[in-house]
Amino acid sequence: MSNASIRMKQSATGPSTPPSGYSTLWAKTDDEFYVTSDTGVVTSLTGPQGPTGPTGPSGAGKYFGSFYSRVDQSVAAINTPTLVATDSYTLANGISAIGGRVYIDNKGYYKAVINALASNLDGNAQDITFWLKYNGSDYPYSAHTMSIAARKSAGVPTERLVSFEFLGQAVNDNDTFEVYWQTTSTAVTLQSKTGSGIPNSASVWINVTQL
Repeated sequence: MSNASIRMKQSATGPSTPPSGYSTLWAKTDDEFYVTSDTGVVTSLTGPQGPTGPTGPSGAGKYFGSFYSRVDQSVAAINTPTLVATDSYTLANGISAIGGRVYIDNKGYYKAVINALASNLDGNAQDITFWLKYNGSDYPYSAHTMSIAARKSAGVPTERLVSFEFLGQAVNDNDTFEVYWQTTSTAVTLQSKTGSGIPNSASVWINVTQL
């Protein structure tokens, strides 16, 4: 199949009126295209300008924060909502954390990824539940419950890496969220670990990025 091409020449004044039943496509020196109908009506092919989109984040681009805990965490009593705490961070831009409360400086859509190393020293399987609080209130349908098998032997816990994520909207500037947890046994903890020949392990990571 052969390729066809159309070569157009700019005109400063436009063409003469086309024959009846035809229209002429032409261009002016303003780099715009026009159509002249057989009645002499000239129409620009450039449509109206669309609406201006929302202003994106300034500075280093998207907002993000990566926060973790270097210590073990436990609950005071079974089935007691307890804040998941953080005490360190690796990177942050427009997002910060104090204790376990995460502050989002700018409204928008965000993704939060939570990783926790759960440890069970109890002789029976136990449940652990995590959920979100948004601006101090429980976030609907955010709970994740899982079971951790009984300890391997006396003094040797069964461990499980818990990982989940959320997509949500910070409706206002300076909104906050927290991760809470509870468990069916005080023998269930969130464990940090000292590595031997490998990096140490945090008990919790909370990573937040703007979408």
